[in-house]
Amino acid sequence: MRRKLLNYLQLSSRFNAEAVLVELPDDVMHEERAILLEKAGRHYEAISVYTNILHDYKKAENYCLRYYQIEQKSDNRISTEETPNLFLCMLYSYVRPNEKKIGNLVLKNRLPNPRLALKVLQDYASKIDVPQAIELLPDDIKLSDLWISIRNVLRAITRKKDELQLRQSLLLSSLLMVETCKMNAQRTKINMTYDTDCSICKKRIGLSAFVYQTNKTIAHYYCLPSK
Repeated sequence: MRRKLLNYLQLSSRFNAEAVLVELPDDVMHEERAILLEKAGRHYEAISVYTNILHDYKKAENYCLRYYQIEQKSDNRISTEETPNLFLCMLYSYVRPNEKKIGNLVLKNRLPNPRLALKVLQDYASKIDVPQAIELLPDDIKLSDLWISIRNVLRAITRKKDELQLRQSLLLSSLLMVETCKMNAQRTKINMTYDTDCSICKKRIGLSAFVYQTNKTIAHYYCLPSK
């Protein structure tokens, strides 16, 4: 029965998430709470339920990944005002678990988890605002522990740089190819007179717009099949 309820909350749009959240008891139904918070667009609170109440770190990661992939696939990128960097939200929930409320719930005596915060930075260096992430980390964190994450950050930056350079090279190559084709086309001599006929309709070209085709025939522009 519980699974049916969870599925309904995830898939249905026939209810107001904010209204249902108000009716939830504070000490139970936290998985349902996380789903409703997500539907209400309260992403930090939803992630915090997974990290600090349910301690389901994998679901928190999957939550962030799901929205990251949606953003990457979308032509109209999701506004950062509507959907902040969720990996940064997840890291924040690990290092400052008591700082923000989840609805009416006030989290108290939750211990920070710098190990998992570092793991977020280590695993998702390319998907997170690194300076902000490092700023959130506690001052007493060991440099040796931080180094693994920083090394991954540097690798991600290098990989991104290599990808951009490759893309730039491909674009330059395409541009040169187009320029070469253009120059070759401009060098081509076309022998035609007022009496030259269209290769398609067999009528005179006259003063009409025409196209010189790759098979070295001439045709009215309007005779060509539209693509």
